[in-house]
Amino acid sequence: MFILQNFCVGTKYAVDAFSYGYVETITAYFLTHFHSDHYGGLCKSFNKPLYCTRITANLVKLKIKVSPEYIIVLTLNEPTLLEDLTTVTAIDSNHCPGAAMFLFKLKDGRFILHSGDTRAEDVVLKYDLWKTVQVDTLFLDTTYCDKKYKFPPQSQAIAATVECVRDHLAASNNKLLVVVGTYTIGKEKVFRAIAEEFDWKICVDATKLKVLHCLEDNALNARLTMNKSETPLHLIFMQSMDFQVPLMSSSFLYPPLN
Repeated sequence: MFILQNFCVGTKYAVDAFSYGYVETITAYFLTHFHSDHYGGLCKSFNKPLYCTRITANLVKLKIKVSPEYIIVLTLNEPTLLEDLTTVTAIDSNHCPGAAMFLFKLKDGRFILHSGDTRAEDVVLKYDLWKTVQVDTLFLDTTYCDKKYKFPPQSQAIAATVECVRDHLAASNNKLLVVVGTYTIGKEKVFRAIAEEFDWKICVDATKLKVLHCLEDNALNARLTMNKSETPLHLIFMQSMDFQVPLMSSSFLYPPLN
């Protein structure tokens, strides 16, 4: 049985609802972004229309092998007409690459917004779209909707990370290995900011290289390398990180720095 947040109420559509098996009454699915708690249950044999952004579509094809014939790419901020005269608009949710909110406009004029995972900073809250849309039903990401959480703006957090690297670089006489733990997708803004600030390449393995190519970002691709000795900035999967004794479990992967 679906929980309410997975429905687009008043339609036969479902959002991030792949863990319920085959549901005959659902005619199309929408995937907000490529994180496992949202695409869980999606598999190679999936055979209904799947709407998502281009980056998410690239990742679904690469990692899950869903047939391209079932994937419909939504362009950000462009309304797309669906079979029942409902329209859907994908809106950048300021989360990971390819992440989107879905704004549905029903035949009767009502608006339903599924936020997916959203970082609700000014860049999102000030979208021009909100000036002309009155949302009637909102399915909201409330992961950190509690007064005890107070985070700095993303740009400030990234800038602080870059300054931390700068401080340690100076203290180590430029003999520093910077390792960024990543998920399949996520942390791109952090390691990219570091790479651009110090004009470094970004070392990745073959698996991560394929994932990052899904972003279709030529400037980022130009910085990628699989040669560990070419840069002090390396990406590894979060599962390889040992937070009690940092990197001890993975240190054999890295040659000594000269």
